[in-house]
Amino acid sequence: MIKALKTLRNEKGWSMRKLAKMSGLAMATILSAEQGKTLVRIGTLKKLATAFDLPLAEMQKIADGDREIKRLVLYRRRAGLTLRELAEKVGVVWQTISYIESGRTKPHRNTLAKIADALVISPSCRGALFLEYGLAPPTEDVNVAMKAVVLFYCGSEKYNG
Repeated sequence: MIKALKTLRNEKGWSMRKLAKMSGLAMATILSAEQGKTLVRIGTLKKLATAFDLPLAEMQKIADGDREIKRLVLYRRRAGLTLRELAEKVGVVWQTISYIESGRTKPHRNTLAKIADALVISPSCRGALFLEYGLAPPTEDVNVAMKAVVLFYCGSEKYNG
């Protein structure tokens, strides 16, 4: 939400102090959001949407558009699972999945493997998922590993290598 919030605020000609007053949020919350130090919660988005006179759905689009959505989130959404449902399948608390998805914590190799199994991720996509978190793809097959690298950098499953 870093760029979007600052842009919206500047378009209104507001200082952070003015936005804090208009939204009822603490200046520290606004500063953290603009600097990308924290994830913006739904309650904060509601207050910001009200301050900027925007529908909440529009504010959410603005917030989501400014951050890269991790592959894991996309895979979980494709599988139609909530954080809690995935966590139950993996055998961890839902906060663990949330922290991994948001980038707050780096997953342990075994946890990421369990997540990939629970989401039934293909070998090349699994490799790209591991690379996204700074882990080597879990395969001895060089062709699958190369597809994973291409998928990671190109973002497409249409690799014909």
